[in-house]
Amino acid sequence: MKLPPLDKILHFLAGFGVAAMAMPFGMTEAAVATFTVAVAKELYDYASGKGTPEALDIAYTLAGGAAFIGWALLPPLLAGFGLLYY
Repeated sequence: MKLPPLDKILHFLAGFGVAAMAMPFGMTEAAVATFTVAVAKELYDYASGKGTPEALDIAYTLAGGAAFIGWALLPPLLAGFGLLYY
């Protein structure tokens, strides 16, 4: 299996991190924060000319945020089905 380019991996990790930092404020806030940072970064790349704005970068950032939110919601979901006790 071939890994994605380093740039895309870093976008994924950034999305994961943004969601992790925003999750104490709520799941919706974590999703909105991740979306806002992803779009703002690409707008910055476009406006400054210092980077290459790509829709795929936004997608990788959002995927990282979704991965964290899903991971954070897994224990309560499993507990609801009686598969995890905490």
